[in-house]
Amino acid sequence: MDGWNFDKNELVMSNGIIPALYEMVEYICKPDEKVLFLTPSYAYFKYAADFNKREYICSDQVYNEGYYTIDFDDFEKKAAEEKTTLFIFCHPHNPSGRIWREDELKKLAKIIERYHLWVISDEIHCDLIRLHQKHIPMGKIMPDYQRLITAMAPSKTFNLAGMMISNLIIRDEKILKLAHDTESPIFSYNSEIELSAVVNLVYLAARDRYHIEREDKAGEGYVDFIFYPERKGA
Repeated sequence: MDGWNFDKNELVMSNGIIPALYEMVEYICKPDEKVLFLTPSYAYFKYAADFNKREYICSDQVYNEGYYTIDFDDFEKKAAEEKTTLFIFCHPHNPSGRIWREDELKKLAKIIERYHLWVISDEIHCDLIRLHQKHIPMGKIMPDYQRLITAMAPSKTFNLAGMMISNLIIRDEKILKLAHDTESPIFSYNSEIELSAVVNLVYLAARDRYHIEREDKAGEGYVDFIFYPERKGA
């Protein structure tokens, strides 16, 4: 993960990023506080706010000939609002497909830190990137920021959504304790046996069912990893 490491004690297993978002919005935001995200946006960011009866605000990205960029002036204006508490960040971005550059991430990080926002960085698409692109975890950009929660899962990369397994990397001790102590089934994968089983299943899915090929169509770099079923005897 581009040289990024984290303390294993910060790792919490969940039965999906969406259920975890629903739970985390309630943990982090008081009833009169707001959730911020970039639009266009994955709909479940809004649904997580709606479910918890929290107001949400949107910072529209700038669209130019098929390419989206962040309007940093607008984002900072929304982040500076007194009741804005949480920023849910899609990284890489769904639905635009943007792989955020390091300079963009650093600029976002400065604004987040300036206004002491919580940030949930949804990095579920981090393995599905185009050729010549690089995913840089928000955890690497903000190595000491305690209000950062990173969310990842094998479901997109290996088509394992049916397993309902994801992981959260939580730095804040209070939120980490809530995640561990909650009676909600959302945080249910906490044993080493369950974790080991999931890791092995992901590995076997990649090794036994697929081989991976790189393809760069006409040098355009539109496709990175292509998965093909094994052909016996081929």
